[in-house]
Formats: sequence, C-alpha cells, structure tokens
Amino acid sequence: MKFQKLTAMLAIIFLSVPAAAAATLEGDEIFGTLNTPGAPFNIFDPAFTSPLPVSATVGAGPEFTVDDGFTRILADFSDDMLEISVEILDDSIIGIADLEYTFDDLDFGPGLQIVGFDVLSNGFPGMPIITTTANGLVISFEEYDVNGLELRSFTGQFIVSEVPLPAALPLFLAGLAGVGFAGRRRNKIAA
Repeated sequence: MKFQKLTAMLAIIFLSVPAAAAATLEGDEIFGTLNTPGAPFNIFDPAFTSPLPVSATVGAGPEFTVDDGFTRILADFSDDMLEISVEILDDSIIGIADLEYTFDDLDFGPGLQIVGFDVLSNGFPGMPIITTTANGLVISFEEYDVNGLELRSFTGQFIVSEVPLPAALPLFLAGLAGVGFAGRRRNKIAA
C-alpha cells in the first residue's frame, strides 16, 4: 500500500512539471548597446553620452532606433527573430565604421536558453561575427563602403533550447526510490 502511495506521489510530481512554453521575446525587457571604434558612448543612447546599455520592451516596431540625420539604424525583435537595418540618409557618407551590437537579458521563457543564431538574410558585405550566450547575443559588422543612399538589412533567428536537466536529479530520484524500496522491504519483513 505504501509503495502504491510512493508511486502515485512520484507520478504527481512528474505530471505537475509544466510543459515548456513557446520561445518568444514578446513583452520581455531587453538591453542593447551599439558601439563603434572611437565612440566612448552607446549609440543607442538618445543623448549620445552614456556607455551603459539602453533598455526596451519587445513589442510592435523597432526596440532600438538611431537617427542622427545621416544614418538611421533600427534593431527590431519579434518572437524569436531579429532584424537590423542601416539606412544611409545623406549621400555624402562614403563609409560605415565597424558596428558591434550587443543585446542582453534575452529571456525566452522559463527553462529556455539561447544555443545559437541562424542568419536568414544578410545585405551587408561579408558575414558578421556572431557570438551567443545563454541569454545574450553579440553581432559585429566590419567597416564597409557606401555608394550613395542605400539600405542594408540583416535578419536572423534565435535557436532556443530547454536548460538541461541537472546531473544530480536522476541520482536523487534513484536514491529516493531506493529508500522507498528499503522501507517497503522492512515492512514486509516485520509483517
């Protein structure tokens, strides 16, 4: 009888673990930094004075925007996608410096982490250098020439996976089952 109760309790524990939700950034507060060599500030900072990351909440429209009259840079997140665009607004600009985008606190949901990033389209010359962490992304574009007014865009998709099960959990469950079986055996011997 006690063994049946133990089995029922373990079944309830396993069944009560919630299923993984769909991976999405919608409604998440994220932090972004856009740096270029020689600029001691975060270009996403509207005042162009602070090196600290700027926060934004993922929703409709671009989360990060820069428009200095010469260039317009947008970073737009949606669900598990990211689109970056750089538009040249002044035809006297002849080159774009190296740009490094850093996005942190990308929380796709409980128990989910970033394991990679797929480039779906790239309108920039050359392939950017992409680095991911469990909840962050860094994309580096090298300097490139500009031929008058133009728009360059880049689109990618996050690869998200469940956080792996802790290695100690199976050992704990095996020990718990062993204690249950030992208690059951002791009760049978006593009876």
